[in-house]
Amino acid sequence: MKKLFNLCLTAICMLSLSSCSKYYISTLSSTNATKDPQTGVFKIENDSVMVTYSFAGLNAPVMVTVKNKLPIPIYVDWAKSALIFKEIATSYVPDKIAFSADLATASWRDPIITTTVGLVNGQIESVPKTSFIPPNSKVETTTIFVKSPAFQGLPDETYTKAEKVAGFQGSIRALSADFDRANSPVVFRSYLTLYTSTEAATKTFALDNEFYISRSIKTSREPSALVDYNGNFADVFYSNTLTTMG
Repeated sequence: MKKLFNLCLTAICMLSLSSCSKYYISTLSSTNATKDPQTGVFKIENDSVMVTYSFAGLNAPVMVTVKNKLPIPIYVDWAKSALIFKEIATSYVPDKIAFSADLATASWRDPIITTTVGLVNGQIESVPKTSFIPPNSKVETTTIFVKSPAFQGLPDETYTKAEKVAGFQGSIRALSADFDRANSPVVFRSYLTLYTSTEAATKTFALDNEFYISRSIKTSREPSALVDYNGNFADVFYSNTLTTMG
């Protein structure tokens, strides 16, 4: 009986120290870019260029593809291009890039092994970047705005509707919220600076496109476990937080 009590006590302690994740899965729309209903890719096109955006994945990595439609080269000045949220512009080539890495150290004294896991934070210096695009070709770049609040989970009180979403192993409980441009909690812009340069002149032009969260759900399962979100949809991104019980 004493052994059974000890086993139960151990199980209770383990459960009290367990943790679970909350996933915030958001869908984006745009006020001035065309969205492909099948892939979610956003497209902007004129006589000079075709630009596409994808935000698919954890913390919305911003993948920008620029195709040159002119018979002369085009340049993209990433240092003078930015993501703008709540009137704060963050360059596509920031002065400092944050990084994090897991560091594991181990020491042992036979037969006991002790492992310590820590987190290392630092900064990498970067330099301004310009992309050269020859005629009838394209370039692609992906930027992760690590500290941008635009791509973090929304406050819990935002989610007002309870629903069940289809999972591959049955229905899953979720909380959801839908928005239009006027009441969306997250509205941001992507501003790109481009130019052409010939012996005659240098001409600069810009593309300014606006995006906003139009739907978001909060659930305990990652997107790959959900039928409607199991895919690399360009208009869907997610973030997650770890909640410790106990």
